[in-house]
Amino acid sequence: MFSVVVHSDGATVPESRSIVYSIFFKKYPIPSLELNYLSDQFRFIRLFDSTLVLGTAEAVLNFRSHLFTNQMLSFMKNLQHNIFKIASLAILFSTFYACQDLTDIQQDVNQLNQQIEIDMLSNNFEGELPPSMVPLKDYIFKQKSNAFMSESGNSLESEIEATLKPTESHTQTLTGKINGAPSSGDVMFILDLTGSMGGVLNTAKANSINIMNSLRSLIPDTNFGAISHMDYNGVFGGCGYGPTNYGSGIDYPYRLDANLSSDLSNTANGINSMVLGFGNDGPENFTRPLWELYNDETLNWRAGSKKIAIFWLDNLPHDCNVYSLLGINGFTTGPDPGRDEIVGTADDLEFAKTINELKENGITLITLFSGGTSGNPFALWKAASQLTGGDAFPFNSSSPDVADFISAIISENLSKIDNLSITSCDPTFASWLTDVDPSSYEDIILDEPIERLFDVTITVPEGTEPGVYTFDLCLVGDGAEYAKTSVTITVPDQNITVAFDVHPGSCPNPIQLRRNGVIPTAILGAEGFDVNDIDVSSITLEGVSPIGFAYDDVATPYESSNGESLDANACHTLGEDGYTDLTLRFNSSDIVKALGNVSSGDVIKVKITGKLLDGTDFEGEDVIIIR
Repeated sequence: MFSVVVHSDGATVPESRSIVYSIFFKKYPIPSLELNYLSDQFRFIRLFDSTLVLGTAEAVLNFRSHLFTNQMLSFMKNLQHNIFKIASLAILFSTFYACQDLTDIQQDVNQLNQQIEIDMLSNNFEGELPPSMVPLKDYIFKQKSNAFMSESGNSLESEIEATLKPTESHTQTLTGKINGAPSSGDVMFILDLTGSMGGVLNTAKANSINIMNSLRSLIPDTNFGAISHMDYNGVFGGCGYGPTNYGSGIDYPYRLDANLSSDLSNTANGINSMVLGFGNDGPENFTRPLWELYNDETLNWRAGSKKIAIFWLDNLPHDCNVYSLLGINGFTTGPDPGRDEIVGTADDLEFAKTINELKENGITLITLFSGGTSGNPFALWKAASQLTGGDAFPFNSSSPDVADFISAIISENLSKIDNLSITSCDPTFASWLTDVDPSSYEDIILDEPIERLFDVTITVPEGTEPGVYTFDLCLVGDGAEYAKTSVTITVPDQNITVAFDVHPGSCPNPIQLRRNGVIPTAILGAEGFDVNDIDVSSITLEGVSPIGFAYDDVATPYESSNGESLDANACHTLGEDGYTDLTLRFNSSDIVKALGNVSSGDVIKVKITGKLLDGTDFEGEDVIIIR
């Protein structure tokens, strides 16, 4: 007993022991029948890329068609005759095989039915069950035969620490070591859901968990998400194309089905919820979801992650000069109206521009092309993908090793770096990284661990307030972070004031105009100030360097010595205070010369200046009287 059920817009798997043939409209007229023998248990009659399964298990003939409007009437006239031919042939084959002894295969068939039932509960498949239905696999970290991939990690050596005043710079050599994959990855699956993509959708549903697990074997910290699209719903035209229906029914140009996250079930559920739409003309709005990858602000891309978009598709994008990336001009597939879905406005999208902006945003495009690969459409997607650092590949949705196939593609992509550079991980400090030499290394093949040297210069911007500033520098390959190192820059107060005493222990402080000899002075230590932190070589008194120094406790600071009015008696004679002082001796004649035009009896201030060992400037003053 069997039945023949014809649908125009959908199908479900019926109760057991019925054979249901569900005919869906597709983009192509009915082709000739081809008989395929897959096993002793099942025979397939293949119609183009759809399959009629004859046997004891439930089966579906998935023959979808979205015809151009001017083809629809003639197709419908012939459809009834073709259905009768197919049904007659089905009856003939079913009768033949019903006569065979099913005892030997009954157990296998029952097991298959049970498995189908389980799979159908967890996946809302469109049409036939995909041959690529595979059990979940366990994946371990992979090491390609032609690409060195190790779990030992990557590094950027070494840390940078410096004390710098505004406008001052520090240069240091960093060593970038790559011994594995990037630190993190974000992978967005994009699926074209127009009528011709049923097999691909089924494959994605059946294999999504395996695909994600396989990719995590390459980059363990990988998040996943899913986007779907069909085409703009309605009539559009321009630049020599149409007007024509781009899409109809449930068609839509962009939908985020699962945002990027570490939860694999979230992405799997997003993919499993997808259903086929229509897509009335050949080209589709592939540019729109690519544009949204870097314009949809809700997408959870992570800074520094390896950003990959895996796009399943089979046709050309809508574009007014669609082959421009191939250097072929004048071929139009109609405009992409953009978010406002109005042709001729500012947000209309251009395919070539969008691909270049994908590259600028560090997103690698991997295209899985299920259409023909001998013409310009596949060549276009190959050129577009390669421009972003990715590639395009023919895709067979019936392959049982889809996860391994996609994993191999990503692994190959990770085995090379087109551009390796050092950047500030935090854009806030981008202006502090004023030079990297060389600016980048190019065309690196990771068939073994690699090391690259960079001379980096950190400069404190003018006007930076005193404080301690910490940020990271990132080793970045094709937009992905491979390693980082920390930078700690101390910006000191512009100047500190020290207690300075000429003739320690005496008051007032005389300097003789006509006497050669030595002038004793001291920079006085105090709580919170250690004179051992002073860079003695930097000290000058009125521009004159000392001729000797020592460390001793010789005097107590006079509290009002700085900023005091010119009073020769603004001093005291107190001696040691328990804090070490830095005693300094200066040549008397050099000091008198440096003071310039002075006369006996003049009361003046003299200033001592210098730097601490950390580069901080200091100064101090004392009052002297000329004798």
